[in-house]
Amino acid sequence: MMQPEPLCTVSRDWRTVSTLEMVELFLATFSARASILPNQDVAAEALAYSEYFHADVAVSLVAANDRWSVYLVSFDDFFGARWLAIRTSYATTLDLDTVSCSEAEELDIPGLNVIVGFPVPPRAWTSHSLP
Repeated sequence: MMQPEPLCTVSRDWRTVSTLEMVELFLATFSARASILPNQDVAAEALAYSEYFHADVAVSLVAANDRWSVYLVSFDDFFGARWLAIRTSYATTLDLDTVSCSEAEELDIPGLNVIVGFPVPPRAWTSHSLP
């Protein structure tokens, strides 16, 4: 089985990018496909990974519908990833590591079948299959 691909991705060493530059990069990269752009939670995770690894970190849009945009913040396939879903109407963030796959389905999180195909899916999903 082939590994799924994100809809779009931007990689940078976020330690070297100003807040304004980050907003501009997110707007240019994600506005055509996302229902909501990455928020401060996604930005904070990207910066934290860059600070820890001293390297470029990818922010990827993996799935979107009219209610949610799902972002993956990752350094590489070995060290893991952060999965964050942002609700369009409230701009609130749901850490997908904290909900089961069935709970995500009930919340209408898009792309569940794509998310589980990534090398590092949300932690709570690794021992569960899709409903």
